[in-house]
Amino acid sequence: MTTEHTVAADVALDYPSWHMTMGEIVLAACRQHSPDLHDDFDVWFDCGPLLDWISVEYPQRRYSPGYRVVPTELMNADACRAFGLLAKAGFDGSAFAVGATDPTLVRIAANAHDGERDALIISVRRTPAGTWDVTSSALSGDAA
Repeated sequence: MTTEHTVAADVALDYPSWHMTMGEIVLAACRQHSPDLHDDFDVWFDCGPLLDWISVEYPQRRYSPGYRVVPTELMNADACRAFGLLAKAGFDGSAFAVGATDPTLVRIAANAHDGERDALIISVRRTPAGTWDVTSSALSGDAA
């Protein structure tokens, strides 16, 4: 059984600096799981709704409404900045940014990745008010 923890609620994101805000939240979730960041765990950042938001925000600000293309290099750079805070803090596990319409698929992938390491799943979801809620849950890596 896993326990879900609220990491942040009603977070307002600003497009140009979303990666710093999310990076700080991801780091807080990891520290909640392992204060020194040295336990054997990997991070699975379930961020499909966030990726959808970015794919709308970037073109509207950069080009025009209706244009829905985000350059891959921009998305990669922003994601690296978000996860970069983890590396600077001493985290030495793997970190994956994933998106799926069914959160169960993220759990299945996290369980299948490495059966001996814990998986910390950090999920970000948009609220009806347009803010973001972030939760985390840990899956035990104990081999069966």
